[in-house]
Amino acid sequence: MKFFIPAEPDKAKAEELYEGIKEFAKETMGWEITGRRIFRLTFNDKGKECQAEVGKQNPMTGEIVIAILESNSYLVCTPNRGVLRDMPIMVGKHEEAWVEDFEQQRERPARWSGVKHRLRCWLAFGPGDVRRTYGEASSEIHDCRHTEGSGNPRRGLFRFGCSHHLGR
Repeated sequence: MKFFIPAEPDKAKAEELYEGIKEFAKETMGWEITGRRIFRLTFNDKGKECQAEVGKQNPMTGEIVIAILESNSYLVCTPNRGVLRDMPIMVGKHEEAWVEDFEQQRERPARWSGVKHRLRCWLAFGPGDVRRTYGEASSEIHDCRHTEGSGNPRRGLFRFGCSHHLGR
């Protein structure tokens, strides 16, 4: 699930609201808030399994869950508990049964996988210009040399594709 704030279609405003909710929770609770973006939290409350999900009604208060934050405890934020006033609903980490995060925001993926990219480099520049890769395929680093459209050579260590393949 992609990150969202209920009833806010504008991504920039949603980010601003989220940061404001985190700041309010930090001031209210006196705790640092992690950067983790939680979509759904399943937990036990007095022996009963409960679920808080962003955009759905909170079973404890009947209000819509606006955000779920992680700190010393999980903090379930609804309009009247953690967004506009009062403290968020605290769910102890020992009560957690399952946590589902929003999708991680990722950099634009490389157009070439590591193996294809090294092969392309080798074909274009010869084996002497492509050095050994380091690490796993998902985070591999390799040293290569390219001539971009301007004719300027580019050389250096690049993570999973060269900078111009990432549009940088």
